[in-house]
Amino acid sequence: SAAYLEFYEFFENSVLMGVPDYVPAEVVEGKIKVKPAAFGNIGGGLLNISTMKTGRLTLARLSNTGNRYSMHICTGEGKLKAWEEAGWDYPAPQLPSLDIHLDVPVDDFAQKISGQHYIIAYGDHTGPLKDYCYLKNIEVV
Repeated sequence: SAAYLEFYEFFENSVLMGVPDYVPAEVVEGKIKVKPAAFGNIGGGLLNISTMKTGRLTLARLSNTGNRYSMHICTGEGKLKAWEEAGWDYPAPQLPSLDIHLDVPVDDFAQKISGQHYIIAYGDHTGPLKDYCYLKNIEVV
């Protein structure tokens, strides 16, 4: 099971990642919860406010510069942490998010980030990802 998340905060020992919209059912704890979206004067859609599963995670991002590709891979432990985005009508919804305690220092991780959005997958998938990168001539960072 995997999801597309973005970074919201960097702390001394963890990173807060979340998403203000869609997360697949496979990464949700319990039933999927949605509510009408109300962001300032914008409304009319649905907002996913489901709680994400916790546990062991792999974070990965494939990037390119010209014809050179690299993949940033890291593992950590995802824990629940309430997160709400500024601008929502009160009471602000608790959006799908995880406080991820990385297996490397946050400063080292942050130096290798290639964008705001990463894929998270439950479990440790480092080995298969590194094997794939080797076969495809992708640098692992």
